[in-house]
Amino acid sequence: MWQQSESLELVAEAADFSVAIFADWMGLSPRHLQRNFRRCLGISPGKWMYALRLRRAKAMKRSGERVTDVALQLSYSNASSLIRAMKHCDRVQIAGGVRDPKEAD
Repeated sequence: MWQQSESLELVAEAADFSVAIFADWMGLSPRHLQRNFRRCLGISPGKWMYALRLRRAKAMKRSGERVTDVALQLSYSNASSLIRAMKHCDRVQIAGGVRDPKEAD
């Protein structure tokens, strides 16, 4: 079930990046989803969705979309929330030495 990452990504996006909605659509309780997701993928569904959402945001921004439009489409409360999340992600990647130079903005 967890190996079909593209399908999971589409469900997560359709579920508005909500773990509760995602679990419901998968026919699982949120706690059962947490346990299975972590066991199979090594990460919680919440962290996975957070990273997926940021990857989508960065891709949309690189393609020329305005930050406010990206924030709206990905259900951030406002553009500032998106910018704050992107900066936090960049700081964590830089601190860990994992930053991809192609993603420099």
